[in-house]
Amino acid sequence: MQGGFRTDFDDYGIINRARVAPQAGFFQQVEDATSITNHGPQVVEKRLIETRAAYAKYTAEWLVNEHASAATRLDSITIQPERSPATLYPVLLAADFGSRFTVKRRPQNVGTAISLEVHLEHVEHRLTPG
Repeated sequence: MQGGFRTDFDDYGIINRARVAPQAGFFQQVEDATSITNHGPQVVEKRLIETRAAYAKYTAEWLVNEHASAATRLDSITIQPERSPATLYPVLLAADFGSRFTVKRRPQNVGTAISLEVHLEHVEHRLTPG
């Protein structure tokens, strides 16, 4: 992983059929037929703590609309806040799971820049002496 930044382009994370239900209600199903034809059925099923059926439908629509296609994804990134402590430490310390960031990188400082909207899903700390 050069520079602490690793991307991948694949069908990991595709959701082309979502079944979402409110807390005590029936499942609302949304699917993308083209994506199912191209990638096979990739199903997610969730039950929400929300009680409104309309909210379950909106959630299912969002899941399919956001995740029906293969896309470049950020596999991992290493951030070294000591390189710009006044800027990076406040942002990183305030981050919570689900926080949204825009990550930009120009591979090897040549070619087309990569710009990805990402959400924080996992944090790993590594302490090194010095």
